[in-house]
Amino acid sequence: MKAEALETYLARQYRKATAKRYGRDIALYLQALGEAKALQATYGQVVAYLGRLRTQGKSSADLATILQGIKKYYYWLLESGQRKDHPCAELILKDKPQKEVRFTELLSREELESLLERKERYGLLSKRNQIILTLLIYQALTVGDLVALQRGAVDLAAGTLSIKASSRLNARRLSLRPCQILLLDRYLRQDRPQLLGTRESATLLLNLRGQPIQGEDISYLLETYRKRFRGRKIHARLIRMSVIA
Repeated sequence: MKAEALETYLARQYRKATAKRYGRDIALYLQALGEAKALQATYGQVVAYLGRLRTQGKSSADLATILQGIKKYYYWLLESGQRKDHPCAELILKDKPQKEVRFTELLSREELESLLERKERYGLLSKRNQIILTLLIYQALTVGDLVALQRGAVDLAAGTLSIKASSRLNARRLSLRPCQILLLDRYLRQDRPQLLGTRESATLLLNLRGQPIQGEDISYLLETYRKRFRGRKIHARLIRMSVIA
């Protein structure tokens, strides 16, 4: 493991004290599992590690912080190309109920629009990321909506996007803004074929390996805004609540 690279990543994303805490928790995690095993760890192995800490008397608050540190480790592996998936991006501790988004935490219209101003590490993902962000901001889509989008859902001529029904929401057809139509047109003609290569996929949004995006890909995209917002956690639910409030 390249400790300096990980330290640099944490320092770039978080405040000094937070980066130090995450670094310490990650080091203990690697020591417990072994670096080679941690590199390939599964969801179940992460859960088992947290379970052992719980039996040792760690509080729910401590476990939640430790889990965040472990998540950062795997985000770093994703960004550095050492791993292609995130084993615990969607892991939530059962004894830590999801916090309600408070009115004071909601993003202003200016803050929402500022999410569209970003520098991309991978140029090939630039338009895809802009599409994801605009669909979160302008149509208030959920992560589930985005992951389920199919190529056939886009009607550029009509300027609409068809969303399948979910367990919570009915099927619907949404109007797209002109900027979104342009982004989708360029993505479909230029970037998506390059991402696919010789593969075939009906899924609209693809990752750098040409595979359908997962919720963890969207979580990682939004995680990159933490430093800009001074440590505030930007997530899809917060964006959606800010849009519909």
